[in-house]
This record gives sequence, structure tokens and C-alpha cells, in this order.
Amino acid sequence: QHVHDEFMQQLHDHVRDEWGIEIQNIRIESLKIADAKLQSNISSQAIQVSNTHNKFMLLMKQQEIVTVQAETDARKIKISTEAEASQIRTRAQAKADAIVIEAEAAKKAKELEGQGESEYSRLLESTKLGTQLASMKLQADAITGLKQIAYVPHLPAILDRAGVFADKRLLMPDDDDDDDNKDNDKAEI
Repeated sequence: QHVHDEFMQQLHDHVRDEWGIEIQNIRIESLKIADAKLQSNISSQAIQVSNTHNKFMLLMKQQEIVTVQAETDARKIKISTEAEASQIRTRAQAKADAIVIEAEAAKKAKELEGQGESEYSRLLESTKLGTQLASMKLQADAITGLKQIAYVPHLPAILDRAGVFADKRLLMPDDDDDDDNKDNDKAEI
């Protein structure tokens, strides 16, 4: 179209300048170029222009396709990333909720255990048998894990009389006979 318009403008200018005729409208039914070489050049240029235009249009369409594909891929990645982030947030919230529930349950269990032990102690304390059972439990807990135990039959009487801070001579009395023998042994040496 550009070549046609340029040709028509040049023809209009030539006819006006050379012959003084102003052309308003020209209709060409058929145009034959006498020079075969010129005809071949014009034809090849027209084909080249058409091919270039078609190639340009094809490249523009390919660019549109690549752009649309890239936008689609970007949207897919964004949606996938948002979904994954939502899952991570949901899992983290569920884990945090589970930790809180577990901590509250442990706290409640300790409170109930403490209340139970308190009530058990109160009930044991209210009877003589309960007091003895509590004392025996303490003694059993104290010796748990021991491999050897020494039995001192007179210990309870000593502890009752002198208390925990009794003189060691009360706990381990010396035999008087042994003392006399020791003095004799010293004299013979």
C-alpha cells in the first residue's frame, strides 16, 4: 500500500509539473512495466516487503503467546506458593494449639494430682492406722534402691529417748569388758 501511495503521489506531481494538469482521481486497470529488469526488481521487492511484514506479524503473535504463557506460569506459581504458605500457617497453628491444649491438660492433671494427694494425706492423718501407713511408706521410699541394710534393734528406743541428735556412745555402746582387756594389753607391752 505504501509503494502504491508513493507511486500515485509521484505520478500526480509529474503530470502537474510537466503538463499542468491537476489529477483528481486515477484508476489504473492494468499496469505493465516495459523494462523486464525493473519489473523483476519491483516484484522481488514487493515479495520481500510482504515476507518481512508477515514475519513481523508472526513474531508479534509469538511474543503475545510467550507473554501470555509467562503470565499464566507466574499466576500458577503465585497460587501454588499462597496455598503452600496457607498450609504451613495452618499446620503451625494446629501445632501451637496442640501444645497449648497439652500444657493445659498437664496443668490440670498436676492440680488434680495435688488435690488427690492432699485429700489422701488428710484421710491418712485422720486415723492412727493411716499415720502408721504413711510412716511405713516414707520408710519404704527411703530405702528404695539400697543394696544393704543394717538392723539395729535398740535404735528406735534410743531415738525415742534422745532424738536424732543422740550421743554416739548411745548408738554404739562400748563393752566394759573390752575396755578392761585393752588396759591390760597396754600394761603387758
